[in-house]
Amino acid sequence: MSNIIDSHKVVNSSTAAKKYHSNNDLVVSSSIPITKGKELLSFHKKIDENNQRLNISISIASAITSYARIYMNKFKYSLKDNLYYSDTDSLFLDIQLDPIDISDTEIGSGACSA
Repeated sequence: MSNIIDSHKVVNSSTAAKKYHSNNDLVVSSSIPITKGKELLSFHKKIDENNQRLNISISIASAITSYARIYMNKFKYSLKDNLYYSDTDSLFLDIQLDPIDISDTEIGSGACSA
């Protein structure tokens, strides 16, 4: 739940040195040479430790994860003999799910193959 979000850009190596590596307001987290004088930069703005605000709601994240576990338990218990692995958003089965439980348009549903 870090508030550091890297940006990524492909830039000329000379531009990278002038604009990004020497900028005191940025932190370059990685620089990968590509070809023909270009590199892939990953960078973020420096964080002021005194004025750091996180946009995170632990209670909402916990509620969503808990609801996902409850929802997945319906499948885990009814298909326990065919279940190899499950997570909060996936199942690995050796059979096909009932088509009524599969949707390509609804959130929380998705195609599954045996």
